[in-house]
Amino acid sequence: MSVRTKSMYTERESIEPVLLNTALEFTQAHRDAQNKSKCARELGCLKTLFPSILLGPKGGDVLVGRIAYPLAGFSNVYYPEKEGLDLLGYYFDKERAERIYKVHNNEVPFTKEDLDGLEEYWKENRSYNKTTDVMDKKMRRVLSTNDYIGKSSICHRLHRIASPSIDFHKLLKFGIRGYKEKLRFRLHEILKEDLEGIEFLGAACEYMDLFSGIVEEYIFETEKNAGLIKTTEALKRLLNSPPNSFIEALQLVHLYATTGYMAQATGRIDDDLGVFYVNDIRNGDITKEEAIEWLLNYFQLFSEHFPNSRLTMGGLGRRNVPEADEFCKVLLETTKIYFGDAKYRDGRRRSISLVPQVAFRFSKKTPRELLDQAYSVIASGATFPILYNDDINIDAVSNAFDISKKDAAQYNFFDCGEYIIHGKSIGTPSTIVNLPKALEVTLHNGMDPKTGKRLGPENPNLDFRHYQEASIHRGSKVHNFSVTAVLLGS
Repeated sequence: MSVRTKSMYTERESIEPVLLNTALEFTQAHRDAQNKSKCARELGCLKTLFPSILLGPKGGDVLVGRIAYPLAGFSNVYYPEKEGLDLLGYYFDKERAERIYKVHNNEVPFTKEDLDGLEEYWKENRSYNKTTDVMDKKMRRVLSTNDYIGKSSICHRLHRIASPSIDFHKLLKFGIRGYKEKLRFRLHEILKEDLEGIEFLGAACEYMDLFSGIVEEYIFETEKNAGLIKTTEALKRLLNSPPNSFIEALQLVHLYATTGYMAQATGRIDDDLGVFYVNDIRNGDITKEEAIEWLLNYFQLFSEHFPNSRLTMGGLGRRNVPEADEFCKVLLETTKIYFGDAKYRDGRRRSISLVPQVAFRFSKKTPRELLDQAYSVIASGATFPILYNDDINIDAVSNAFDISKKDAAQYNFFDCGEYIIHGKSIGTPSTIVNLPKALEVTLHNGMDPKTGKRLGPENPNLDFRHYQEASIHRGSKVHNFSVTAVLLGS
């Protein structure tokens, strides 16, 4: 990737005209790769997005890694501007593209015909449409919609495989260059007959080259800002070496999460970053206050990019317990400031954020001072951390997932709080089941009283509508209660 000669945009509104042309390039790359492997197609499409969608740092930022979500792209979860519903895989945000075109049509060589062409192409090629096409008649009837906000249904399908749980420990251990070398070594070892494996590893190597190019872009951008000297130095070292400091490690984790796999769950961040933090403190390279400033910016950027982001600390099964526990103290203090300190909230962020959703895992082995600190953060008025008891949860996860307790000890969370296993899960092909709606439909002889559509089997013996009508007619609250009690099996 060649380094650009102009500055990055800092506001998403400023970059909007660029996104129109990027959507054309992305679509053409997807069209040209119809006969290629899936990984080659994805790589080719990603090459059209970077560096175009990168955003520069804003005032007050110490970390880089902002991006503008493309109009046509590939993601493990994407929320269209109009519906706000999550989509999986290849997508095209028609409504957002139309809005941007109306505002910026005089600024770019992008026509109404281009917009119509994009819409027509992605009608056939959106992953949402492709997954719907393979559903049989029964599945389509039961899982009729993914609009869990606006549509009445017993079940809603979610077209997503959101938030792969990335093992950042490997990336931090080997760094960009070292991990790339490991991929290439594995590529040379693989059997010649394994064409799929060769294609995948080859694309992975090329992606790491693309990621190196992203780092170079940000080096070019930060070198022009005297207030980002530490950031520039960290990025330069990351190009060729594994991270050797807390700042380098935090920057690498954030940059890879946002530009790489859209990772909404950080995994066990205290275990991944604790050693770097403790070493820097011992060597006098950073103060606790400086670490908190970097973490506050990390919280802010993470929340801006991922509306349901999760951050987990504490608990059993960590590699570096003393260092991780020490870093937990700083994370908890950051949590208190970010979510609970009115002065910080009103003076700097100007809004109350509900993300990242911070989880604190504890057990009988958790130091008392750490648990007390978590309690005090909540008592101060902060929204988080959410508390999870390992002494109960590990057994529960082991039983629910049918895995060993060792693996279950690596439980983590994503999105709405679903359990996943750190470094191993891709969570989650999902379906929303509305149990009250199922009861309502059952008691209306299989019909949805809101839409008049049949959502369940006929069973006149379970049709209680005449009881409801009689109770309303008599105005008897007691009779209403008795019918409700019968419905609930009392």
